[in-house]
Amino acid sequence: MARVKDDQKIELIYQATMGLVMKHGFTALKMADVAAEAGLATGTVYIYFKDKETLINQLYNYIREKSTGLYAEGIDEEDSFRKSLRRLWKQFFNFSMEHSAEAAFLEQYQRSPYLTGKSKKENNLLMQPFLELLSRGQQEKRLVKLEKEVILSLMIGPVHEMIRSQTNGSLKITPTVIDSTFELIWESVKR
Repeated sequence: MARVKDDQKIELIYQATMGLVMKHGFTALKMADVAAEAGLATGTVYIYFKDKETLINQLYNYIREKSTGLYAEGIDEEDSFRKSLRRLWKQFFNFSMEHSAEAAFLEQYQRSPYLTGKSKKENNLLMQPFLELLSRGQQEKRLVKLEKEVILSLMIGPVHEMIRSQTNGSLKITPTVIDSTFELIWESVKR
């Protein structure tokens, strides 16, 4: 008879993995270290994940699904393009700040060899709310004529850098800083 998987253990494994990846990166990640960090036996981790690659990819999918749902909430097609873009960007910013371990994991994953053809398609789903909204902005002729991916980079790059700067103590992120940053981004991408 197959064992029933315990969602709490999976969450412990995910949290331990994110913490270790933030400290040491993907290359140094070992299943035994994940088990020790999670307070579980190494064999228990292997019950849930057959190997490191499976663990990393399933954690990526878990975070991707969780984050997309959180930052894409409440976007109303009846709102102006600018208002919708501001809301989506701020929700992405807030998610990235409040869930910095998850955001850091996603960022590292996107630059890792674990990003395969399949996960590239899944990664596109992560940014789908932005890409759809940017398509709307281009159709409404509200955005500069650039590839959506370039505009997206102009929008999300500052989020990662600002959070990194706050983490190392060189910046204090306040609502005023967030609002001013969006205004600068808007000025750079509006038509």
